[in-house]
Amino acid sequence: MDCHPDGRAAGNAVQGLNGEVKEMRLKHEFEIMEVEDRSFAVPMEENNGFSGVVKLTRTAAEIFRLLREETTEEAIVEAMKKRYDVPEDVLTADVHRIIQRLRDKGMLT
Repeated sequence: MDCHPDGRAAGNAVQGLNGEVKEMRLKHEFEIMEVEDRSFAVPMEENNGFSGVVKLTRTAAEIFRLLREETTEEAIVEAMKKRYDVPEDVLTADVHRIIQRLRDKGMLT
């Protein structure tokens, strides 16, 4: 399987050292709060290393919900394809961008 220098497989999933696709999930429990037409992720654990509220787009809120369970980037894209009428390349890029931001902030396992 082709692999990017940062460990992503060609399909954008993170690979382990032996080439298997690694599942991920949120490190901490977050509640998704809907206020009017906006979504927010609120950490539900004290002393989780994360403070504040995360403002979410509709896409990011759905990804947060999917990341409550172990999953892969490909599985998230597949679930999102069933819900949204968006070109697959656009959806894949959006999902990857959001997941990368969560990784950069240390919010994923």
